[in-house]
Amino acid sequence: MFTETGPTLKTACGKPVAASGRCVLKVKLNGTVKPFEFLVFPQCSHQMILGWDFFRATDAVIDCGKEELQLAEILPDNITSGKSDFSLFAEADYLIEANSAKQIRTLNPDIEDVDEALVIGDKILMCERELSISASIVNVESGRCKLWVTNFSRQNQLIPKGINIACLTTIENDAICSLKGEDQEDSKEHKTRSRITREKLRGVLGAELTSFVKEELLHLLEEFGDIFDINKKSRKCRCNAVKHRIETSDNVPIKQIPYRTSATERRAIENEVQRMLKEDVIQPSDSPWSSPVVLVKKKNGEWHFCVDYRRLNKITKKDVYP
Repeated sequence: MFTETGPTLKTACGKPVAASGRCVLKVKLNGTVKPFEFLVFPQCSHQMILGWDFFRATDAVIDCGKEELQLAEILPDNITSGKSDFSLFAEADYLIEANSAKQIRTLNPDIEDVDEALVIGDKILMCERELSISASIVNVESGRCKLWVTNFSRQNQLIPKGINIACLTTIENDAICSLKGEDQEDSKEHKTRSRITREKLRGVLGAELTSFVKEELLHLLEEFGDIFDINKKSRKCRCNAVKHRIETSDNVPIKQIPYRTSATERRAIENEVQRMLKEDVIQPSDSPWSSPVVLVKKKNGEWHFCVDYRRLNKITKKDVYP
């Protein structure tokens, strides 16, 4: 048994029973031994109770008329299904911390060495324990391969040794569309762009950093260089994944008149507004809400466009609640 606090279940009479943890047991079915995950309880009316996880894994059918439990044909470990499908089992115990990802090793001695195979994560593992394994192409050596597991839950998750976590399917090489090839001109352009990006990224790093730290940081920034607007061609920084809503309850809309500005400042405000409209950063609005613009002069003489939202902030409900 691995030390993980198990869930609290209810018995037929409604009494809550807390599980002590989980364990992986090897169950022999029709002469074939396979690992399955079980909950451990301090007291139980039977030595073992098969649950829905087991029934789903074995495609079990309960025949009440015949008083039989029919299980799908489970092949021994040394016999393949003919469909080139293999289960992947955790090679050791792995602790995946909350909201993090970790690379683990899987083992299945029946799988021959292959350069490219398709792996799909276990759906039950994702739905019930929020552990996700993305569909990916992997290579297998000596029955082992490496997979990335992401824990989306708020608590640490333990993957026990021997548990089935994914399915591997061998595929033909011509079934994979590789994106490794590049035209020579595209490759040169990419290298030139990468060199320019590296030089500009180096310019924003602190002078107090050591050469080793700078190189490590540059390598990380270059890996995600496509998210930086190095040349400032556009200031679009839109993210459609999340929508933010400002909660003001039942307060009356705040409509402030613009602050007094000089003719020079008004021209600067107008130019900035037109630029943001052109770049689709802002859009026209006839909202009853209005806050004044404040111009702050930078050290280089340019204007920094700001908005005074202090009155709006006073009536806004904070969204930092758990």
